[in-house]
Amino acid sequence: MKNLRPNLCIFLDMDGVLWTNSWCELAYKFEVKTNMELDPRAVSLFERLLTLLGCKVVMVSTWKHGKTVVEINKELNEKGCNFRINDKTEDIINRPQEITEFCKKHHIEDYIIIDDESYDGEHSENIVQTFCNSGFTIHEFKEVLNKVGVFKDARIKFIESRNE
Repeated sequence: MKNLRPNLCIFLDMDGVLWTNSWCELAYKFEVKTNMELDPRAVSLFERLLTLLGCKVVMVSTWKHGKTVVEINKELNEKGCNFRINDKTEDIINRPQEITEFCKKHHIEDYIIIDDESYDGEHSENIVQTFCNSGFTIHEFKEVLNKVGVFKDARIKFIESRNE
């Protein structure tokens, strides 16, 4: 049941999604020695989502500024991530506009935005909003699957993979 939505594009923010306030506070409080500044729980869930959907990931985060996709992927790998960014939006400053321009340029109609910021207007139906303290949790995982219409199939696969 992998690759349920290969034409789907996920626009990914980092801060408040995979980088969370709670993980940083916990790591600092207990002096966790790790190269993973990102919340390992959020990263693990996001990677599981990508495995199920088989979709493309486009970075919309400020983490992309001044970097190539190759440099972004190297940085993510160094932080313990097993997923890759396929592309990034242009730096227009207005994130919704960056997404609109990217979709027009690449003829993308099937997309989800995962961000801790809210979006009004044309992208409001496509946003899965996280919270900066908790980031990407099982709640947002399920919301993405519901929005793209594959929750039932993915739920079965998720349960099966936990029993392996």
